[in-house]
Amino acid sequence: MIKTDVTGQEVLYFYRAGPRDWAVSNSFMLLVSEVSRRVNLTFYVPAALNFHLKEGKHIGEQLVSHKTLAEEVRIVPAGHEIIVDRSTGDASVRASGFFQRHSLGHEEGYEEVLLRYLERGAGLIDAFGRCGLRFNLNLSGGYDSRLVLALSLLGEHRESVSVSSLPSKPDDFAVASALCRRFDLSLNSPSRQSPVPTLGGVESIRLYLLSCAGTYLPFYPVNRHSPSDKPEVSLTGDQPSGVGFLAGKAKFNGGISKIASDIGDALAERPYGGAVREDFLSLFSDLEVEPDNPAAPLAFYAGVRSRHHSGRSWYKSLGSQILCTPLVHSDMLGLDIRNALQGHLSVSAAYASKRRFFADAFSAIGGWALEEPFETPERAFEADMLDNSPFRGSVKIVPKRLEVFGSVSSMYERPRGDMYGIDIDVWQGNSEVKRNLDVVFKRAKTASLGDVFTQADIAAAEKEVGTDRGLSHQSRRLAHVVAVDTVKSVMDSS
Repeated sequence: MIKTDVTGQEVLYFYRAGPRDWAVSNSFMLLVSEVSRRVNLTFYVPAALNFHLKEGKHIGEQLVSHKTLAEEVRIVPAGHEIIVDRSTGDASVRASGFFQRHSLGHEEGYEEVLLRYLERGAGLIDAFGRCGLRFNLNLSGGYDSRLVLALSLLGEHRESVSVSSLPSKPDDFAVASALCRRFDLSLNSPSRQSPVPTLGGVESIRLYLLSCAGTYLPFYPVNRHSPSDKPEVSLTGDQPSGVGFLAGKAKFNGGISKIASDIGDALAERPYGGAVREDFLSLFSDLEVEPDNPAAPLAFYAGVRSRHHSGRSWYKSLGSQILCTPLVHSDMLGLDIRNALQGHLSVSAAYASKRRFFADAFSAIGGWALEEPFETPERAFEADMLDNSPFRGSVKIVPKRLEVFGSVSSMYERPRGDMYGIDIDVWQGNSEVKRNLDVVFKRAKTASLGDVFTQADIAAAEKEVGTDRGLSHQSRRLAHVVAVDTVKSVMDSS
């Protein structure tokens, strides 16, 4: 059996041309490269087009379905399993519906599951702390990261927690500063672990393509080929069920049928644009979720967005930090599904169903979690929501005892004779990566990409060349062209 974690944070890509002709990898680019050595893969244009949506942001940051830029390669839906017959080598996929996997059982009470969820999250952080690892929390002024902070303070390793927050976001930074003063936590201090970089700009681009090419646009570069043997644990507030991601009335927000229409309208003048709309809707068929189900937006976030945006920990943990997402657990999906189906979801307001979840979670913690202001007054909970919480007045939360098997240092030992055994620091920062990305773009075979990019698209990407714009947010068109050209070049050279 080949499968990923329950929430699908590690994405699996599956090539299958017959029962015994198959391959699987957690890197789309690696799978395409290997399979193309012996067969001709078919470039699938609609999957490349969806990155035009919203200029490569929001719904356009990642694939919108389980289909990929290779027609013969699909993403294994979260919860599905590849069953391999060891005697014959045959492989088949065993499906499992989204609600079947994540809905709470009739015998499971809401309060029981939420308390279990909090104790497990706190226990996960505590387990890393017992291994002697230190933590750095990316703290904003909102709900998610505050809950992670609360979980980290429930254990016995408060002194191992430091905080990072962006001064460029003054409202968030003000809240983070207040919480750090309250708990005497270090804010924006230099990392205690700064291993020597082992990569230059070109190698960083290659690793980005290995992780994200044709699947996810934002470019967050790494500067090492392997994790540090003394890493810091990076705590984030990423979650598997961001209901608010599609909430609202703006373009590409609202109900699933409206979003599908928005996709069709946005790509109406492009060849195969209608296929992108149909691919988006096919996701819900794969997950066995009706598009008009109140929890369908949640299924999209869990089935697609969260996996690409919050997952891929193998890539994000290359360096001085190990990614840890304590909120990512199937219990949160179960709780949100129950709230959504009981009428707490409204497409007209973001976080409509999550407000009850967070109101109950912070009520269970009590005290400071509700006393300290959030980054905007609108985030404060209504009095009746808190008064009606089953956890009003706080409850006792005991971190669940979890064990970490093995040791971090032994996991990341370099093999003898490793060519990277001699650390030579050639890293010149993101500016070097951007210069090299510009070169890769200039050498792209854009003339052969006419089904995906118009001349106006290429001109827009050219405007990002030679600038000091950031890699993650201001180079989306560059990254789009480079990724598509790289994938297509590998296929064409098979």
